[in-house]
Amino acid sequence: MTFHWREDSVRVTCPNLPYSGLFYEVQHRGAGDPAWETSSTKNTCNVTVAGVDLRRCYDFRARVTTEESMYGHETHPSDWTPVTHWRAAGRAESCQEPPAPAFPKLLAACSILTLLTSLLLLLSLWRLR
Repeated sequence: MTFHWREDSVRVTCPNLPYSGLFYEVQHRGAGDPAWETSSTKNTCNVTVAGVDLRRCYDFRARVTTEESMYGHETHPSDWTPVTHWRAAGRAESCQEPPAPAFPKLLAACSILTLLTSLLLLLSLWRLR
Protein backbone atom coordinates (compact mmCIF):
# COMPACT_ATOMS: atom_id res chain seq x y z
CA MET A 1 0.00 0.00 0.00
CA THR A 2 1.07 3.55 -0.68
CA PHE A 3 0.05 6.49 1.50
CA HIS A 4 -0.27 10.08 0.30
CA TRP A 5 -0.81 12.40 3.26
CA ARG A 6 -2.59 15.73 3.05
CA GLU A 7 -3.43 18.20 5.80
CA ASP A 8 -6.50 16.34 7.12
CA SER A 9 -6.75 13.23 4.95
CA VAL A 10 -4.70 10.39 3.58
CA ARG A 11 -5.10 8.68 0.22
CA VAL A 12 -4.39 4.96 0.28
CA THR A 13 -3.53 3.24 -2.99
CA CYS A 14 -2.37 -0.23 -3.87
CA PRO A 15 -1.82 -2.05 -7.14
CA ASN A 16 -5.04 -3.26 -8.74
CA LEU A 17 -5.09 -6.96 -9.53
CA PRO A 18 -5.68 -7.95 -13.17
CA TYR A 19 -9.05 -9.60 -12.43
CA SER A 20 -12.56 -8.22 -12.66
CA GLY A 21 -15.18 -8.51 -9.94
CA LEU A 22 -12.85 -7.64 -7.07
CA PHE A 23 -13.53 -5.16 -4.31
CA TYR A 24 -10.79 -3.56 -2.22
CA GLU A 25 -11.56 -2.96 1.44
CA VAL A 26 -9.35 -0.54 3.39
CA GLN A 27 -9.67 -0.19 7.16
CA HIS A 28 -8.01 2.11 9.66
CA ARG A 29 -8.08 2.90 13.36
CA GLY A 30 -6.43 5.48 15.55
CA ALA A 31 -4.05 4.61 18.37
CA GLY A 32 -6.05 3.26 21.28
CA ASP A 33 -9.20 2.67 19.20
CA PRO A 34 -10.34 -0.95 19.57
CA ALA A 35 -12.57 -1.05 16.49
CA TRP A 36 -11.53 -0.83 12.85
CA GLU A 37 -13.28 1.67 10.58
CA THR A 38 -13.96 0.58 7.03
CA SER A 39 -12.97 3.48 4.83
CA SER A 40 -14.36 2.06 1.64
CA THR A 41 -15.12 -1.02 -0.36
CA LYS A 42 -14.52 -0.14 -3.99
CA ASN A 43 -13.60 -1.88 -7.20
CA THR A 44 -10.34 0.06 -7.25
CA CYS A 45 -7.73 0.41 -4.55
CA ASN A 46 -7.75 4.19 -4.34
CA VAL A 47 -9.35 5.29 -1.08
CA THR A 48 -9.27 8.65 0.71
CA VAL A 49 -9.59 8.58 4.49
CA ALA A 50 -10.81 11.96 5.70
CA GLY A 51 -10.55 13.47 9.16
CA VAL A 52 -7.10 12.23 10.13
CA ASP A 53 -4.93 14.11 12.59
CA LEU A 54 -1.23 14.25 11.71
CA ARG A 55 -0.33 14.13 15.42
CA ARG A 56 -2.07 10.78 15.97
CA CYS A 57 -0.84 7.35 14.99
CA TYR A 58 -3.02 5.19 12.73
CA ASP A 59 -3.09 1.51 11.80
CA PHE A 60 -4.05 0.59 8.23
CA ARG A 61 -4.88 -2.73 6.58
CA ALA A 62 -6.54 -3.88 3.36
CA ARG A 63 -7.98 -6.98 1.75
CA VAL A 64 -9.72 -8.10 -1.41
CA THR A 65 -13.25 -9.50 -1.58
CA THR A 66 -15.00 -10.92 -4.61
CA GLU A 67 -18.27 -10.13 -6.30
CA GLU A 68 -20.59 -13.03 -5.51
CA SER A 69 -22.36 -12.90 -8.88
CA MET A 70 -19.05 -13.51 -10.68
CA TYR A 71 -17.28 -15.94 -8.34
CA GLY A 72 -20.14 -17.63 -6.46
CA HIS A 73 -21.04 -17.67 -2.80
CA GLU A 74 -18.28 -20.14 -1.89
CA THR A 75 -15.51 -17.56 -2.18
CA HIS A 76 -13.95 -15.93 0.85
CA PRO A 77 -12.16 -12.60 1.30
CA SER A 78 -8.39 -12.58 1.18
CA ASP A 79 -6.39 -12.35 4.36
CA TRP A 80 -5.78 -8.85 5.66
CA THR A 81 -2.51 -7.27 4.65
CA PRO A 82 -0.02 -6.86 7.49
CA VAL A 83 -0.98 -3.84 9.59
CA THR A 84 1.07 -0.75 8.80
CA HIS A 85 1.48 2.03 11.35
CA TRP A 86 1.65 5.69 10.34
CA ARG A 87 2.23 8.84 12.39
CA ALA A 88 2.81 12.40 11.13
CA ALA A 89 2.83 11.26 7.50
CA GLY A 90 5.64 8.80 8.19
CA ARG A 91 5.83 5.12 8.91
CA ALA A 92 6.00 4.13 12.59
CA GLU A 93 7.13 0.94 14.31
CA SER A 94 3.97 0.75 16.40
CA CYS A 95 0.95 2.79 17.41
CA GLN A 96 1.13 1.77 21.05
CA GLU A 97 1.43 4.79 23.27
CA PRO A 98 4.48 4.72 25.53
CA PRO A 99 3.58 4.09 29.16
CA ALA A 100 3.20 7.19 31.26
CA PRO A 101 6.20 7.72 33.52
CA ALA A 102 5.65 6.88 37.17
CA PHE A 103 7.93 9.72 38.28
CA PRO A 104 5.24 12.37 38.97
CA LYS A 105 3.22 9.94 41.10
CA LEU A 106 6.31 8.81 42.97
CA LEU A 107 7.39 12.41 43.53
CA ALA A 108 3.95 13.36 44.87
CA ALA A 109 3.85 10.35 47.21
CA CYS A 110 7.34 11.08 48.58
CA SER A 111 6.48 14.76 49.05
CA ILE A 112 3.34 13.96 51.01
CA LEU A 113 5.21 11.42 53.14
CA THR A 114 7.96 13.97 53.88
CA LEU A 115 5.38 16.62 54.78
CA LEU A 116 3.52 14.29 57.13
CA THR A 117 6.76 13.17 58.80
CA SER A 118 7.79 16.82 59.29
CA LEU A 119 4.41 17.67 60.79
CA LEU A 120 4.60 14.72 63.19
CA LEU A 121 8.11 15.76 64.22
CA LEU A 122 6.98 19.35 64.85
CA LEU A 123 3.96 18.13 66.81
CA SER A 124 6.21 15.90 68.94
CA LEU A 125 8.61 18.80 69.63
CA TRP A 126 5.71 21.11 70.52
CA ARG A 127 4.33 18.57 73.04
CA LEU A 128 7.76 18.19 74.68
CA ARG A 129 7.92 21.90 75.55
